[in-house]
Parts: sequence; structure tokens; C-alpha cells
Amino acid sequence: MLTRSAEEHRTRLRSVAYRLLGTYEEADEALRAAAARSADADTREADRDAVARVCLERLHLRESRHGREDPADRAAAHPDAARHRPDGPEEPEAAALDALPPTERVVFVLHDAFAVPYEEIAPVVDLTPAGARQLVARARRRVEGTEELPVPDGLDGPDLRPLEGDDRHHR
Repeated sequence: MLTRSAEEHRTRLRSVAYRLLGTYEEADEALRAAAARSADADTREADRDAVARVCLERLHLRESRHGREDPADRAAAHPDAARHRPDGPEEPEAAALDALPPTERVVFVLHDAFAVPYEEIAPVVDLTPAGARQLVARARRRVEGTEELPVPDGLDGPDLRPLEGDDRHHR
């Protein structure tokens, strides 16, 4: 079960998951998975981070299975998605988000849509705050259409290195 503070802001957590995954069905599944993982969490930030991590894992899994998803394919797979979009991202922005690599999508949505500081985003995606800032800037250019898509979701710059001493692989 989500913490009491999470219950109070469940709508916001669902919005984060929806913006990251694109459907309410997937968002609700991510919330349930995050709730199971964050049973010991006691802050809103910990709940938000758990939701973001679950969504990142699901985006990576989606990409590994199907490559970057075409929004039309997602609409066909989830016919109710169009009906659920009224309070979600506009179609052109949703298409641009779908084209972003998973890590870029997470940092962009957390920062630009939900005003999460880089220092709080960085540990969620195993980067430094400077690396998270760089990914947000890149994602912003892509969403605005000023940078070509797709660019591999690899570690390709000095600021995008995993945190020192972190044995986990970049996701």
C-alpha cells in the first residue's frame, strides 16, 4: 500500500506515471508495482521516485521488446488511450515523448512537467545532477523539434557518466 502521504497525492503520482507511460492502464499498473516496492517509504519524494523507477524499467522493457514505440501502435494496443487523453499530454507532445529514449523521457517529464529538481532526478536515473540537466536539455530540443531523433540512449558524454562508485548499469 502507498504511504499515507502518497494516498494524499495519488493523483499526482498517477499523472507522473501517465505522462511517462502514455495510458492510464499502464499508469495504474506502475502505481501498484511502485506501492509494493515502496512499502517502507515515508515521504512523497520516495513514492515519486519509486513510481519513476518502475516507469523507467517499463519503458526500457518496452523499448527492448519493440524498439521505440510508434504512438499509433500504442493507440491500437490500448484503444481506450485516446479517450483518456483529455488531461494528458497533447498529441504532438505525446508523439515527441514516445520518440525519446527511456531515460531522457523520465528526466524530461519529471523536470519540465512536474518541476522536480535535477538533484532529485539524478539518483532515480543513476546520473549526476549535471548529467540529468544535460539530458533534459537534449530532450527539450527533441520535443521542440530542433534536434534529430532518435539518438541512442547510451552514455555518450562526460556529464552522462553514472555516479562514481555506482556498480549498477545505466538504464
